[in-house]
Amino acid sequence: MLTCTLNDDVRKIMNAMCQLTDLEWSAFGTIEISSDKAGRISSLNVDKILFVKQECTPARTEMDDDAVCDLLSRAYEDGYGDRMKCWIHSHANMDVFWSSQDETCIEGLCKDLLLSVVINKAGDMLARVDVGIPFRYT
Repeated sequence: MLTCTLNDDVRKIMNAMCQLTDLEWSAFGTIEISSDKAGRISSLNVDKILFVKQECTPARTEMDDDAVCDLLSRAYEDGYGDRMKCWIHSHANMDVFWSSQDETCIEGLCKDLLLSVVINKAGDMLARVDVGIPFRYT
C-alpha cells in the first residue's frame, strides 16, 4: 500500500495560505520517495513547498509559464529538480474535487510520477498519484 504524507511545515503553509485568501492558488512540492524490500514505491513524503508567480481568482489559478521554467531551472541547478513531483493547489471556499482544469494541469505536469493535492479553507484535502511510465494511469 502507498502512503502519502505532508511534513509539518508544508501542512502549516498550506493551511495558512488557505486562511489568508479567498482565491485559488497553486504550488509545487518536492517529495522523498521510499521503497519497500521488493523495490516498489511504498511512500511519498512532501517535504518542501515552492510558489511561483501566478494569476489567481476565486475559481481558478494559472501559473506563469516563465516563472515555472525559472523555478525548474533553479531546482535542477540546486540538485532537487528531480524531486519536484508534487502539485498542490487550493479550491478556496469550494469542495475538494478534480475539476476539468485540474485534470488538464495534471496531464501537463505528469511525466513519470506526480502527487497532486487539493485543499480548501475548511481543511479538507484530496490527493491522487498519477504515473506516466510505462503508460499513463491514476
